[in-house]
Amino acid sequence: MVEAAVVGLGNVGLRLAYDLASRGYKVLGFDSRGSRVERARKLGLEATTIDALSANIVYSKVESASVVAVAMPSEIGSRLSVELASRGLRVVDVSLLHTPPIRPVKGLLVAEAGASPGLTTLLAEAALKRRGEGGDLLVAAGSVSLDPEAPLGHAATWNVWDFLREYMEPGVVVVDGRVAMVDPLDPESWIELEWPGVGRLECFVGGGLKRFLAKKAPKLRRGLECSVRRPGHLKAMKLLRDLGLLSDAPVKASGCPVRPLDLLARLLERKSGGYKDLALVYVEYRGPGGRDSWLLSMEWSEGWSATSQLVGGMQATFTELVINGLLDDINGVVYPEDLASIGLESKVLSLAAERGIAATNGDVKLLSNLLR
Repeated sequence: MVEAAVVGLGNVGLRLAYDLASRGYKVLGFDSRGSRVERARKLGLEATTIDALSANIVYSKVESASVVAVAMPSEIGSRLSVELASRGLRVVDVSLLHTPPIRPVKGLLVAEAGASPGLTTLLAEAALKRRGEGGDLLVAAGSVSLDPEAPLGHAATWNVWDFLREYMEPGVVVVDGRVAMVDPLDPESWIELEWPGVGRLECFVGGGLKRFLAKKAPKLRRGLECSVRRPGHLKAMKLLRDLGLLSDAPVKASGCPVRPLDLLARLLERKSGGYKDLALVYVEYRGPGGRDSWLLSMEWSEGWSATSQLVGGMQATFTELVINGLLDDINGVVYPEDLASIGLESKVLSLAAERGIAATNGDVKLLSNLLR
């Protein structure tokens, strides 16, 4: 019997499938692209080509699996995951799920089961429980190229369209227990920090924790998540936006309609795809009962990008919980922070550490901070 069906064999999904198979689980992978299926087979994985955009076709192939892990671009992946879980399957998805499903979820959907959200929201919930409500939460996470001279300081190791849309949607902050929106490319909101062993970096306020921050706002004094980038990256992205290159609206070039966003994404894939990356995570909470902080960094290793190791490894961790029956009594939509609420924080962190994902006590020096 297949224990884990993995839908989507891009960088994250391939690592997820490889991780679970390496730990002895029966895994079957699916992807629309034949090249990705062949790459999986070369790693010794069982994989097949499928129309991953058709929920009916996917359901017919994965319905007998113990758990379905979806690793696709956010907009596509979240829709597929909700549909599969609504039909009674047990699903673990890395995509953002900003709004609850309209249809009842008969099965289980572990949503936002990646690094940030995912690991970071689990740690933040644990800190809130331990240190008390009414404090300040700062999450800094992201990936940068190991080579500072890479275009935009970026390594294209995950979906480029998802990467660019981070700059097109409002960031979210909590101020005095209320949610406020921030332009991610407003220089007044940018944050500078000094990362141990890495050096100076910059952050912009993102929307990756939008759902979590909106849910926890009444329990926070202030809070935000910022995405980590190399110095100079944000100024360059603001220029690209000002030039209209982050627009979905088609323009004519040589008589042909072209979406500037698509053009920019393709160029980034071509120019930034060969660079190795460094993944970074920092979570800090200051509450009435004290302060907690966690620090994590991972580098490209043995052909695996740092992002795929971190995000794919965390999704594999949450998937393993489901395979092993630790969530058998739960149906509906579950988020990583809910696992901290029911006492599974230590189990999640233990399984993650076995994969080399070990968040340790540590500090990042903030040179500027929107929370202060």
